[in-house]
Amino acid sequence: MSSKMEHKPRRLYFLEIMSTRKNVIVVVGIIVLLILINLGFVLRGLLDISSDPVYKPKARSRNEEQDERISTIGTLYDSVINLSTNAPVDKMTSSNIFFMDEQDAIQKARRAQVSHTCIKNSSGGTFTDFMKLSSHYLIVDEKYKLIYCSVPKVASTSWKRVLLVLRGIMKDTYDLSQSDVNNKVAPQKLKYLRFYPEEDIRRMLKEFTKFLVVRDPFSRILSAFRNKLDPLSDFRKCDIWQKGIGMHILKKYKPLSLIGPSRPVFKRLSTPKGVVRYDLNMADFVKFLVDPLEKNDEEHWSEIHKLCSPCLVEYDIISKFETLDTDAEYILRRIHADSIVQFPSSIGSSPTNSSNTASIKSYFKDVPRSDLDKLYRRYQLDFELFGYDNPDMGLS
Repeated sequence: MSSKMEHKPRRLYFLEIMSTRKNVIVVVGIIVLLILINLGFVLRGLLDISSDPVYKPKARSRNEEQDERISTIGTLYDSVINLSTNAPVDKMTSSNIFFMDEQDAIQKARRAQVSHTCIKNSSGGTFTDFMKLSSHYLIVDEKYKLIYCSVPKVASTSWKRVLLVLRGIMKDTYDLSQSDVNNKVAPQKLKYLRFYPEEDIRRMLKEFTKFLVVRDPFSRILSAFRNKLDPLSDFRKCDIWQKGIGMHILKKYKPLSLIGPSRPVFKRLSTPKGVVRYDLNMADFVKFLVDPLEKNDEEHWSEIHKLCSPCLVEYDIISKFETLDTDAEYILRRIHADSIVQFPSSIGSSPTNSSNTASIKSYFKDVPRSDLDKLYRRYQLDFELFGYDNPDMGLS
């Protein structure tokens, strides 16, 4: 009974306060103010996170959740984006945030394509397989936590120039010639994954941002031919390739052409046995590429999946030659290096203009249908992994 008497005055006092309109307004105002303050902290936190170029919202649609359930067969490590670098973080404007979000979506689709193809083809392997196949093509930048799989004839010289600038070896991407970059400076100054201890290799593959650059397989083959073996090549060292692989192809598949060539496109090539008329064409080169008895896995035309093992390593970024500049901007922003270096143009890197449909049709028109089918079967996994159409669409 005494307890009820003690609580009654308190309740009456509270009701008396709340009955006053002025006090009610004050109380409501305080509550609203507290809500706004808390909301401000929440919004500030969200803005700080979303301004980061690698921010990905946690809220996912049903389709996104379904995509993430697709697992890569033979994946060695989980892909973890490490946000800590020694480079300065740039302020992100709304247009930059939109650009990064748009590119994030493109990369997600490309990774899904690779994952789906690896599962469909049951492609995979072990860490030992990876070390044998691809480790000597992967270049490491520890400062920017970056791993790049270098694929010849897919802007590899340009990316080596970028990495040399990031390492402080070059001040500008145009400081050195293509030959110096590829044959002297890059092999000595860039760090290759194969030279690290196994423990470090496993850690870096898990933590670093990994990327490769891909290209339509037939376009890449054509680029290699025009640069190295085409009689019309203006590559400074093409004679070395032509006297070696080029003459080997001619002697094996068309020996009579060295005596009495019937084709109009040729060059006079000096060999130890004298001057010959060198008239190799694309049909000859394709016959060489599809010959099962030939050692034809030279890196300039070897399949990209053999060089970079995308079914063994989960690449964070799959750049395409067809969107090279945009992808390069995305990569440099993502590692916060876009204020340090810009991706160079193709000047000084032996461009062959082999990606346009007219060039592909012109060079492949004399390739027999049976050889063309064999060529597609050889590179079919690359076509499917990286989302390129069956070449029938462009050559028929």
